[in-house]
Amino acid sequence: MNIKNFENETRKFVAGNGNFHVLEYMLDSSVSPANASTEYLNLLEAIKKQEKMISNRYEIKKKTFDIKIKKTDYNRDGINKKNSNIEEFFEIIDW
Repeated sequence: MNIKNFENETRKFVAGNGNFHVLEYMLDSSVSPANASTEYLNLLEAIKKQEKMISNRYEIKKKTFDIKIKKTDYNRDGINKKNSNIEEFFEIIDW
């Protein structure tokens, strides 16, 4: 099967096998350059509000690039919930 009418400037077929095709989007149209910063901050804020299974309390020394974990809290109730600690990573690298 030859389906080429889906291709344009923003999406291209990158692979195919018989009736199966892989369509790759060349641009991420979910976020524009004008609002990317706001979307990023909104995402981090939403993640921070989630209940965490593991939370670290840490100290960052920017001069020496030291990160000291002072305490780790483990919440067993968070095992079956969707959660993430990715904001800790962004807080650490955002210096």
